[in-house]
Parts: sequence; structure tokens; C-alpha cells
Amino acid sequence: MPDNQAQTNPELRTSRVHGVMIDHSASQMQVRELPLVISDEKPSGGGKNRGASPLEHILIGLCA
Repeated sequence: MPDNQAQTNPELRTSRVHGVMIDHSASQMQVRELPLVISDEKPSGGGKNRGASPLEHILIGLCA
């Protein structure tokens, strides 16, 4: 959806996240000016446990 459409309809909101893959199991995301968020798998899933897994991030969002 174009940004101008969200500006003309106060009921619509736009959220942006910038993400970069760190390696095969981890990524780093930036939301607004907040601290970076790292998502990684547990060692048993091939990761290095540097942050919550993608599924754990979904569960965090559902709890918020």
C-alpha cells in the first residue's frame, strides 16, 4: 500500500522493519530507532542462541 494512502486514512498504519541475515540461522532486525533485535535458533536447531528464535518472537508478539 502506498504511504500516501495510509496518510489519508487515519485507520491505516504502516510499520517497517529492516532485517539482515547474519548467517544461516540468525538475523538482525531494526524497528524505528529502537535497539537492534537478534533472532537466532538454539544450538540444537543449528544456531548459536544469540537471541529468541523466530517462533519465540511470534509468541512474544502474541503476548504483547
